[in-house]
Amino acid sequence: MPYNLAHLVARASGFYFRLTVPAHLRARAGKREIVKALPATSRRHAQRIANRLSIGLEQRFAWIDRGDVLTAAQGADNVAVLISN
Repeated sequence: MPYNLAHLVARASGFYFRLTVPAHLRARAGKREIVKALPATSRRHAQRIANRLSIGLEQRFAWIDRGDVLTAAQGADNVAVLISN
């Protein structure tokens, strides 16, 4: 399965997920991009987590665009679930 490496950043301290918040949602999100340290020691594992995060966050952006309500607690819980494993 080919991986999209666009959201995976490798640094000396480990792997990080990085995603730019869509311009029309930046004011609501309060940030321009999302950066998250990944709990992975291998590139392959980090990429699986990054792919899961990317899909989940894109889905959440779509929910916001549709006007669905997602509380901060729900958002944090959902991201925690996405990076586990």
